Amino acid sequence: MSRRTDAAFPGWYLPIAILPLFAAQIYLFHWGAILPDAVEQYRQALTGRYEDWHPPIMAWLWRQLLHIAPGAGPMLVLDCVVYWAGLGLIADGLRRRGARIAAWMVLLVGLVPIPFGQMGSVLKDSFLTALTLLVAGMLVWHLLVRRPLGWPQRLLCLLLILIAAATRFNAFLALAPLAVMLAPARWRSTLPRLLLTTALAGAALLVLGHAINTVLLKPVKTQPFLSLVTFDLGGMTVRSGQNLFPQYGPDEGLALARHCYTDAMFNPRSASECYDAEDGFADWLQKNNADPVRYWLTTIMTHPSAYAAHRLAHFNRNIRFLERDVPDDAIFLASAPNPYGLSFKPGPGARAVYLAATALARSPLGRPATWLFVTAILLFVRRDPPVVLLSASALLYGLGYLAVSVAPDLRYNLWTMIGGMLALLLAFAGSGKGLDLRSR
Repeated sequence: MSRRTDAAFPGWYLPIAILPLFAAQIYLFHWGAILPDAVEQYRQALTGRYEDWHPPIMAWLWRQLLHIAPGAGPMLVLDCVVYWAGLGLIADGLRRRGARIAAWMVLLVGLVPIPFGQMGSVLKDSFLTALTLLVAGMLVWHLLVRRPLGWPQRLLCLLLILIAAATRFNAFLALAPLAVMLAPARWRSTLPRLLLTTALAGAALLVLGHAINTVLLKPVKTQPFLSLVTFDLGGMTVRSGQNLFPQYGPDEGLALARHCYTDAMFNPRSASECYDAEDGFADWLQKNNADPVRYWLTTIMTHPSAYAAHRLAHFNRNIRFLERDVPDDAIFLASAPNPYGLSFKPGPGARAVYLAATALARSPLGRPATWLFVTAILLFVRRDPPVVLLSASALLYGLGYLAVSVAPDLRYNLWTMIGGMLALLLAFAGSGKGLDLRSR
């Protein structure tokens, strides 16, 4: 890039532009929308005694931030700092390549009402998105400016990837394509090697994330996996017409499944008898010394058609492909009751973001299905490394919910949406012309 271009768009323009956007986000959502999940994680942060219903890494980190200030403020500020840092790195990389308009448009992506407002909630999904965005930003910046990653940058990326991998059990799907860039170039010199390295990276991150949350932090075990098994058993029972809950008789189990199960989730009405189904299944496993994973997989193999129909119907709810009406969850303005003084009182600005996000969520641009389609197409038609990285990460993470989702909340697809938006922007900017993913 020429000196004239540098003079026309000096680097200090971007932080000057980002600071008021960051300040506005903090002002509008201080100190974070408070959902029941956040209340529970804050309780664990205060006590230092963790449970595994939510991966405890976020509660542990929140506990460290309490040395700075109490409440949700430090966590919200951390999320937003990381979010804008990732966007700023991508914008600066484009600036250095002379793509000035695209650089400014990256900041506009950060202002899209759904991701902008979702970052105002103190949730593990927002935290994962921010961390993944920062790692992606570092990698994309180095690719755009054609500078190899040094060891300090590699170690920082690896640390962020490990933390992110522990924030959600399925986070490894988003992070594996990014982790590949930290491996030696020869490990991705051909397409088969690239695919194998990605698979190995994903497996390693799955194991390491689990180890961080179980071995290092030693949480109380609450068997969150059983919520997935219960949902799948309910779906297969309804679709096969055969009771698959081992603690019930044929008629009782089928009737209960039909009462408790919907394509969206199990027990949407929070009925006590539906909670009893999961508790009763856990008791049956304990009495019979049975492995829930083995029972789950065996049931799937004996009822593959029912399982596929159940999963496809739920995935459609999750990505909102053929859904006319969508849930009211584009962003959150909640303040769940709690004894810890956590509260959020949305003002006119936050409500305006909510209205804009809700309108967007009803449109094709606010549906995860759109961005899954976009990233899949980009992987076929583009070979630009930045586009490939973002598309693969966003697509794999979104597709993972085909097998593991238990609810259709939009927040689960936050990274898929913002990663897809950035990949599309970089593709139109011609970000990676002349770059080779295999040699960096």
